[in-house]
Amino acid sequence: MSGVQLYISSVSASREVRSQQSEVERVLEVKRIKYKRIDISVSETLLEEMRSRAGNPIALPPQIFNDNSYCGDYWQFYDAVENEEIDHFLKLEQKEQHGCELSTDSNQNFTAES
Repeated sequence: MSGVQLYISSVSASREVRSQQSEVERVLEVKRIKYKRIDISVSETLLEEMRSRAGNPIALPPQIFNDNSYCGDYWQFYDAVENEEIDHFLKLEQKEQHGCELSTDSNQNFTAES
């Protein structure tokens, strides 16, 4: 897998989980960060994969990863947003330093300022 991955559940009965998932997706979209949405409700295997990758046998969505690195859960994401450290949280800074393009918007031109 490559890039940011967001594990969610489209059939969660928990209002809190649904709200947290929506908030993470909203922030990623506003910041134009491309991500892959992985719905764990599709199979038990995906639920087990998410929990294994997070290192927590009872982890609930949303869980966030970048490539093979675990970024964190909703509360860690929330703290990163509040502290304006979302790029660091999502481990995007390392990719920028290697010249990889994180997201594109055909309507904008980006220039480096000194």
